Amino acid sequence: SLPQFDATHHHLGLPVISIQGDTAHARTYFTAQHTINALAPQPHFMIGGWYDDDLVRTADGWRITHRTGTAVWSDGNPKVLGYDTEPGAPPRVLGHAGPGWLKQR
Repeated sequence: SLPQFDATHHHLGLPVISIQGDTAHARTYFTAQHTINALAPQPHFMIGGWYDDDLVRTADGWRITHRTGTAVWSDGNPKVLGYDTEPGAPPRVLGHAGPGWLKQR
């Protein structure tokens, strides 16, 4: 779907990884900016959230076997992604906390 945008920029933070033998779980925070110039004067839409990944060690190295993306906030013009929702953040609910395998302080 990237060709539909005039520009995109995705920034990933450093993952927090828990390894158990040949399997692992990781959480990586992201911000993702999308732009369609034809929607000026509001051509931008940004989303923030995280990816939860399940990984497995193979002969060729670690590979992601399953990824779940969770968007927790957005800003800008949602029509850039074809959304009809309002920007902002939904109320905090179960799932907005750290993953169970991440030791909380």
